[in-house]
Amino acid sequence: MFNECGEPNVNTVDIAAELDISPGNLYYHFRNKDEIITELFNRFEEHLKKSLEALEGSIVELIEIWVHLGLIFESIAAYRFIYRDINNLVSRHTQWYRQFRRITDQKEATTRFIIGAFEEEKKIIITPQGIDALVEQILLCATFSHNFHALRNAKTVNPNPASSDFQKKRSATESWSHFTFQIMMLISSYLPIERQTSFIETLVLLRDNPEQLPI
Repeated sequence: MFNECGEPNVNTVDIAAELDISPGNLYYHFRNKDEIITELFNRFEEHLKKSLEALEGSIVELIEIWVHLGLIFESIAAYRFIYRDINNLVSRHTQWYRQFRRITDQKEATTRFIIGAFEEEKKIIITPQGIDALVEQILLCATFSHNFHALRNAKTVNPNPASSDFQKKRSATESWSHFTFQIMMLISSYLPIERQTSFIETLVLLRDNPEQLPI
């Protein structure tokens, strides 16, 4: 419900009704909405941590990042209410702020590790300053892509947060392939010139036909 309606527009009565239980029964497990958000934050942090650890441990070729980024964006999509109103959320509770900082720090560390490894192997040509800039660009894209995409595809200037036109995300496959494409294009500019054209052609193919995943 937080994803579809927006966290500020959902209360515990709504949640109990959605679960087909009484508000008292819900209160037995969670005393208030903030406790529910905390539990969801914990699940998201753990889920994303596993995805990032898998990314660090299994990348051999640049194109393999496509699959792992897709899994990460699917995790973000499943908890997208966190990103949709992140400034409001982290300002309300120090714990949520610290959790989101940990999530962001881990994304940064993993991104820096991957980019640094490819630079050492000469798969990309990039300076230390370029690594800093590229890592920040990737983090910006990973953090704010869903918000940008939702606003860009909204059909009204002031959409109703509960309306399906604004809140209902595109299919998971289309959504993550679009975001992954943008990040991979950032990386492609640091490839050796002779590899850029074929690499970008592969990215376009994957974006337009996301079922054709690299093996």
